[in-house]
Amino acid sequence: MKLDEFSEPEKYIVPAVKRAIEILNLLEKADAPMGLSEIARHVDYPKSSIFRILVTLEKYGFVERNIGDNTFSLGIRLSQLGISKLNKMNLGYDSYKYMEELAKKTGESVYLAVLNNYRVVLIQRVDSPSMWSLVTKLGLRSPVHCTASGQVLISEFSDDELRELVKKVGLKKYTEKTITRFSELKQRLKKVREQGFSVVDREYNPELVAVAAPIRNTWGKIIAALLITLQYQGSKTVAKAYELAEDLKVYADKISRRLGYVGK
Repeated sequence: MKLDEFSEPEKYIVPAVKRAIEILNLLEKADAPMGLSEIARHVDYPKSSIFRILVTLEKYGFVERNIGDNTFSLGIRLSQLGISKLNKMNLGYDSYKYMEELAKKTGESVYLAVLNNYRVVLIQRVDSPSMWSLVTKLGLRSPVHCTASGQVLISEFSDDELRELVKKVGLKKYTEKTITRFSELKQRLKKVREQGFSVVDREYNPELVAVAAPIRNTWGKIIAALLITLQYQGSKTVAKAYELAEDLKVYADKISRRLGYVGK
């Protein structure tokens, strides 16, 4: 059977597997281990069916049973599978299809950036047909305090982490609009956290306006930034950056969820 034949997935769902998944989801949300009767109150299946499912899941390590009171909780096997999946993920690879979609939707080139030794590094890009050449080179390293991606990547740093950053790399002035004071940087990062994105108006490059949004891993930690850069053409460029921010946030969230993030 070809994959494109699965236009009606409900037709192919196996009832016993569906029941097992519903029980696992129930145990995942529970604050404490659950007994058979308690599980039965939440899922509309016969106790005998639930018991057989639980015994099967226990055998393969997906649930654990407390012999003392015959209650059940999630087993370690689920964690092992999740960690195995995370270890096999590749940030650049898993982001690429979403970056393609975003580039097609916006008509702009899209970049993926990470933090390395207090510098921003571009590790992936998808170019639009109308791309221009000011920012295209992968591996390009940029400062964090005056770039949209950098501000996103350090937006949740503690005060101590920020002081260490400033101590290591400083707050160099690149243009008349560059942030050069610690208090100003803190205020900007507060804004970035509140709005969920950063817009930088010619703070690093006098010809660039940039907008970036955070990508998070399964634990909610910011591990990358999704970035679009625009050639400055007056105030309308900044307005466009703010418009693009909404699409960036949507696709950054899609990538985050692909990496295991489930939201706050």
